[in-house]
Amino acid sequence: MPGYNPSMAFQRRGILGLRWADLAIFAAYVNMMYFAVRRYIPWEDEGRAWTVVRYFGLYDMVFHALRYEGHPPLWYLILFPLAKLGLPYTYINLVSTSFAVAGVYVFLRYSPFPYYIKVVLPFGFAMAYQYAVVARSYCIFPLLGFLIANEYRHPTRRPVRMAILLALLANLSVHGTIVACAFGVSYAWDLYREHRSAGEWAEPVPRLRLAGGIFAASLALVLVVLWPPHDLQAPVAHPLNPVIHKPAPATYHPLRHPAIIVRTAVEPAPANAPAPLALNLGIGSLKILERISTVFFYPIATFAPLATEFYALVFVLAWRRGKALLIGAPLVLGAFIVQVYLRLWHTSLMWIVLIMILWVVWEKGEPFARLSLQNATAVIFALICLLQLPWAVEAVIFEHLHATYPAKATADYLKTLPQGLRIDGFDHAHTLLPYFEFYPFHRQAEVLDVPTVLRERPDVLVFRETTVTPEQLAELHKAGYENLHSFCGTPFFPNQPLTPLCMDVLETNWEY
Repeated sequence: MPGYNPSMAFQRRGILGLRWADLAIFAAYVNMMYFAVRRYIPWEDEGRAWTVVRYFGLYDMVFHALRYEGHPPLWYLILFPLAKLGLPYTYINLVSTSFAVAGVYVFLRYSPFPYYIKVVLPFGFAMAYQYAVVARSYCIFPLLGFLIANEYRHPTRRPVRMAILLALLANLSVHGTIVACAFGVSYAWDLYREHRSAGEWAEPVPRLRLAGGIFAASLALVLVVLWPPHDLQAPVAHPLNPVIHKPAPATYHPLRHPAIIVRTAVEPAPANAPAPLALNLGIGSLKILERISTVFFYPIATFAPLATEFYALVFVLAWRRGKALLIGAPLVLGAFIVQVYLRLWHTSLMWIVLIMILWVVWEKGEPFARLSLQNATAVIFALICLLQLPWAVEAVIFEHLHATYPAKATADYLKTLPQGLRIDGFDHAHTLLPYFEFYPFHRQAEVLDVPTVLRERPDVLVFRETTVTPEQLAELHKAGYENLHSFCGTPFFPNQPLTPLCMDVLETNWEY
């Protein structure tokens, strides 16, 4: 056919408005999500969110329960109708992967990046596992972040649409509130500069007021929902388990490490065992430089100089493109995570924010062979994406060979016990609630109080092993309780030592 160019045909729009090359990436990503979510076992915070929306009414959830959770309402409002309709708990991970798939679709359809970045970036740890398979509010962060970045660079200013997107992000998490404010300030500054250069507002003033009102109302809602109650206690490291979390080489190979699912006897950890994974505890014990390194470098690259170079390139590129205020987003977000509440699953937000900044300032069509700051950034960007691929692959393989949390196995076992037994749950026993259609506990408390247990004589005790001292266990064993089962699971984080989190079940036979 005269004039036919196969390469041009490959770039034509196909299904879903994607070019055929992008459609191939999208199909591969969807298949990866299907493979990853099939065997995944939700862990603590996923179950906590599902429990909140299941046991509270809408008003009480938004204006009472979330004040103790420390999260704005968007994620809970999404889960609320699903839980109230009685859908299985496993649907929570289908929700998270659906948002992840939508985020990758937006990325492939609208991002200005070259194809060699598009083909690898979706398969990194953050977008293919941490904010996809794991069902936390952060699974919506890439989708909203990419929509905001795409709206920012739109040739026509649409402040109301931008305000709605920023309002949604602000109500996703406190981290989203910080990023939304940073991007909102930068966007408003750009509108002001355009007004000064044109001599008049390009946008009608009522629309600007509406946009400002929408965003201000969203921030007011965040403030109302998160205003701390008088009896709120700050999270602290448990005195029985002062673990420390710092990046270190992994001590396993996912294809050779035995599956950690169930053990039938509690065995002491070997003396040379790696430091426990600080899933919920001990981050505050890190020194400030270690905290900064964990937040700013860990989610980008294991080689800190490479991450530093990437930050420098992104910041200089944003500065030169007249978007210096956007630099405040990762700086303020990083400072918040370092100083206020550092958890590993928060750090990958830094990676998403850097992608958002690059999305805004990127110039499409720049020749690859040209020596320029953007092309230098693109090379480092692509290299980091490539280096992150093994993290996601290890995560998916690991969760197919291991239990990622002990709650499901523990709940399945409790369902096999004779009906009518009194079961008391302590500490993380609340993570079992999503697996039961009824409330399974006679008593549930944060701390196991041995004198109360010995006085009331429940049939079964459930608790996480690290929250009970050997002396307490000895008292319970002396009173007739036997530790017959201990169910374990290990959440995955790249380049971290892996230590199981175990749920112990103590039983007695005096009423059988």
